[in-house]
Amino acid sequence: MSQHILTLHRLHIFTTVVQQGSFNRAAQELLMSQSAVSQQIQQLENGLQVVLFDRSPHGVKLTSAGERLHQHAQHILAAVDEAAQTMQDESTQQRQKLMISASSGIAVYVLPPLMKHFQEQHPNVSLSLQTNPTTDVLSGVAEGRYDLGLVAGGCDDLNDPRIVATMVRHFAYQVVVHPDHPWATWDTVTAVAFSKEPFLSRQQNSRTQIWQEQQLAKHNITLNTTTALDSPGTIKYALLSNMGVSILPEYTIAREVERGELCTLSIEGVQLLRPLELLQPRDNTPNPLRDAFVALMSAT
Repeated sequence: MSQHILTLHRLHIFTTVVQQGSFNRAAQELLMSQSAVSQQIQQLENGLQVVLFDRSPHGVKLTSAGERLHQHAQHILAAVDEAAQTMQDESTQQRQKLMISASSGIAVYVLPPLMKHFQEQHPNVSLSLQTNPTTDVLSGVAEGRYDLGLVAGGCDDLNDPRIVATMVRHFAYQVVVHPDHPWATWDTVTAVAFSKEPFLSRQQNSRTQIWQEQQLAKHNITLNTTTALDSPGTIKYALLSNMGVSILPEYTIAREVERGELCTLSIEGVQLLRPLELLQPRDNTPNPLRDAFVALMSAT
């Protein structure tokens, strides 16, 4: 029977009366009438068959039974508040999380400063970045495992009907050489000379390598590939060892060029610009965090 008497509502009224020291002040605090407060306390006393307050014209004072109930009520209400806060924190954490997937070069070189800027604007947001091959970025966004995907485009293979691909900017690619290479002080190299030079490439099944070959083929340029490597970072360190020449996006070698550790030049008559593609689910589910990150990318 007591479970129907000791409701959270009545315990809240009871502790407010204790805190305020009178039914009248408790009623004002609770935005209730004094008679309604008195009725709730009376029902509590009748149900528990105890007297909780000694009443006087100057206010109320807890009886010994009231003291014991007050101790229990404080613990109960504190536990309820803690549970509510925990659930609110859990809900907030779930809402305030943005999952991003990107291909390796973009994840390593492009996204960290953007993520830092985003977190400065949204300090309560948890960002997650997963580096994946382009095919996995595509499937992950399409299947809802990621909110956003970022990949280098230009290969006409981002045609999954479950996603929307948007070009957000272009990145320039340059010929890169070691400072001891004969081309280090040149601004341009001829297509003929470039075709004869030992070239450090990505693997033949790499989208980057396919894109490079397609772009160069438009100018009747073929590559003299001597070494195939698996990432922009690996190629960069091979260039630092003066193993040959390569083509890399400017963002991967900006620091080394500034330090004089690598040098860049162009092929005569060839401009290599590759789009950065932003992948989003085609569904219309609202996602304010995703929209905010997209807006940041578009503005920078």
